[in-house]
Amino acid sequence: MPVQYIYSLTISVVRSLFKFMNRSGIRRALMRSDSKFSRFVELQDNAMDAVLAAGPFPEDTVWIHCASLGEYRVASPILRSLKQKGYNTLLTLFSPSAYDVLIKESSENRIADHIFLLPLDTRKNARKFINGVRPHSAIFIISEIWPNYVRTLKEAGIPAYLTSALIHGQSAVTKWYGGIFRQTYKSYNKVLVLDKLSAARLRDIGVTNVEVSGDPLFDNARKTAELPYENPILAQFCMSRHVLVGGSISDVNDLQLFAYVVNQFPDDRFVIVPHDIRKDVIDRIRKAVRGRCALYTECDELSDLEGVQVLIIDYVGDLSKLYRYCAYAYVGGGFTPLLHSVIEPAVYGLPVSFGPKIHRKNTPLEMINLGIGEMVSSGPDLSEWYGDLRGNPVKCEKINATALNYIKENCGATSGIVDKLGY
Repeated sequence: MPVQYIYSLTISVVRSLFKFMNRSGIRRALMRSDSKFSRFVELQDNAMDAVLAAGPFPEDTVWIHCASLGEYRVASPILRSLKQKGYNTLLTLFSPSAYDVLIKESSENRIADHIFLLPLDTRKNARKFINGVRPHSAIFIISEIWPNYVRTLKEAGIPAYLTSALIHGQSAVTKWYGGIFRQTYKSYNKVLVLDKLSAARLRDIGVTNVEVSGDPLFDNARKTAELPYENPILAQFCMSRHVLVGGSISDVNDLQLFAYVVNQFPDDRFVIVPHDIRKDVIDRIRKAVRGRCALYTECDELSDLEGVQVLIIDYVGDLSKLYRYCAYAYVGGGFTPLLHSVIEPAVYGLPVSFGPKIHRKNTPLEMINLGIGEMVSSGPDLSEWYGDLRGNPVKCEKINATALNYIKENCGATSGIVDKLGY
């Protein structure tokens, strides 16, 4: 049985299961109403209807798809560039939390003209979506490989591109079972990768429509840093103190490691930004640290934060801006394949630490080699790194200068990407 058929059948079964769960009330009965999966099932039920109801779309509509807020950081400067060139833009996401964050933005702050959750990748959905939108072209971000959508775009004669891809040694496309992904890569009109090694790996398996490009994450991070932003609560909490922030604390490994440092330095202040802000996650953070915690949403400019050791940011969407108030950063996700952005704190000149699984991105290793990044595997590792920096302003000043220069040297990729894609 062909892998393409098995893949499509599996996605179709999942889609039918989601519809059954919504129609029968099982989703509400069996799943936490605040869980991401519950929200995903709920949104998928009407995802296609939402797209079709918003049409018809202009002929110059460029469809950009990314998975979550992390990939959206890559898409943002491309969206801005396309808007400047006069294109209409349609953004789809796969993460329900990312969708909820972006859809709530005010109209003047939105970059894309339209924002939707992407319907599941069935052949039927792909045909309905492509026929309903009739995009001028499509851009997929980093690792969004949706065989049925890409295949349908090719059959319709609509150009499709993949950008900011990184092909490491464990990438499914290089494995014996990766035939469906290899075919999808070959179906793109062009694949833009982040380094020469990724390009070589693709060419070795017969993907020749590949070019090396820069990383638009640098452009997005710099743009964010340049935007006016004031946060009186965080400013009060961090004032004249050298605060360590834990950005996108994602799992138990991140929490144990970061809590170790918090408990080792009871007189210092810390900011924790959980990747998931459900109540049980917040409660777990409170139990892990011995000092007094405060929730951001329960504070205001008049709150007395004098006895608070840990400020927990219990809302989503501002992490890339919050880094500017802190002095050092630990970036979460490094004990999973999904390390979050280390560029976002570096753009403010912060020393950055992260977990050991860094093979899916170039930037962590580059930052380690430059002395502005540190890979840590345990609480004592992070404690040693933090303890050395907090008493060494000369070293911090050197890291700050090196980090800012690193960002500067890597900015400007977006215009090259847009040119390479023919816009």
